[in-house]
Amino acid sequence: GGVTTIPTTVEYYCLTDLDFYVRTTTTADDVYTFNETSLFSNSVDSTIQRCAFDDGFTFPPTPTLDTATGICSDVVLDVRYVLWWRGTELTRVTASVILADVAIETTVPDGTNSSTVLSQKFGVEFSYDSLNVTAVDATEVIDRSGNPGYDVGKVLLTGTLSLTNDSIENVGPSGLQIWSPAVDGLCTSAGRTAVVFGENTISGCTLRLGWDSFQDCASLRATVLAQQQALVTAEFVSRGGNPNSTVITDWIPVINNDTTNPTEAPTIDGLEPDAIDQLQGLCRDIPAAVNINILYADVGKENEFVIQEVVGARVSFTSTLWQLQCSGAFATSCYGNTSTLADLATGAVQSFYITSSVTFTKVPAQTPAPVKSFYANDSNVCTLNTCWEQLWYPVSLEFADNDFELYQHNLGSALLLA
Repeated sequence: GGVTTIPTTVEYYCLTDLDFYVRTTTTADDVYTFNETSLFSNSVDSTIQRCAFDDGFTFPPTPTLDTATGICSDVVLDVRYVLWWRGTELTRVTASVILADVAIETTVPDGTNSSTVLSQKFGVEFSYDSLNVTAVDATEVIDRSGNPGYDVGKVLLTGTLSLTNDSIENVGPSGLQIWSPAVDGLCTSAGRTAVVFGENTISGCTLRLGWDSFQDCASLRATVLAQQQALVTAEFVSRGGNPNSTVITDWIPVINNDTTNPTEAPTIDGLEPDAIDQLQGLCRDIPAAVNINILYADVGKENEFVIQEVVGARVSFTSTLWQLQCSGAFATSCYGNTSTLADLATGAVQSFYITSSVTFTKVPAQTPAPVKSFYANDSNVCTLNTCWEQLWYPVSLEFADNDFELYQHNLGSALLLA
């Protein structure tokens, strides 16, 4: 038979901020610089634009080096392939190529030149093609993270509700993620990793903040919250590892109502919350922790293997009070630019931490029936008819401590009330 071709799309993006891909050799061995703040890595997706030449037909320019300026133009920094599939076939391929102009050498603060270290990145992702899903496609059974139920150690499948029909789209593991710190532990170099079924995990990364970082608490709070929210974009979690995107009952909604009202942070006695932000060197209600709670249950067996399904999911945020330490070795961080030690203190930084955690909790597959308050033929509830015997205990001789007169008094009072 003939060869079947599929549509292929290549898009070229031009990047101007190279911090995500380029560094100088002078900082390779210096993880914590005394006066260098460190927040999050720049979002490449928000700083790139389609290249001017990219009209869908024109080939990209060949990389060239300008010996006069020392700049190499149109360098390939990143290539991302997405292979879309449905059933047992590929349906389409998309590729994103990121280009930029890179200086061969850069000038460092001491006036010397330093060679540029370039990081090229390449990635391949397989993604389910939910576009134009037909009835036949919807009935396909494909092993993803288990079938039926979940296999321990497989990624948790998430998705969002389609705006055009009652189905789930963006199916994959990217909707619930946790921090994956690099060797330096900084959030600027931290990645993200998908939540896997059955594994409780806690991870985080470090922010390096100085005096200037605490001058605008609202901005700091919003920056941290945006990064934490980016970890938990899912609206639904699949019950099992092989969901049908068109069957809404295969999915569990994620309870995520704490982003605007996170757990209240510790405060300072005698001060209103808004007044705390006016103090120097501290900020309240920083959403430093994102918590993912997954409820699962054993719902049956197949070939003697237990079937485990997700029955609930919740995302919450925990806020805290961040404050610069102004004693001992940290004192220079708190002088600010008005101090006589300004040259030393400007930008002096301290470490603050954000975390992400995942907790799996096993619950009964069905809500246990309440214990009956009357007699039932159940040895676990009323052994040897003790329920009936206890009913008459207040008028028994044992209750009167074998005092016959008290027993007669209690019995008579009971008959009178009856």
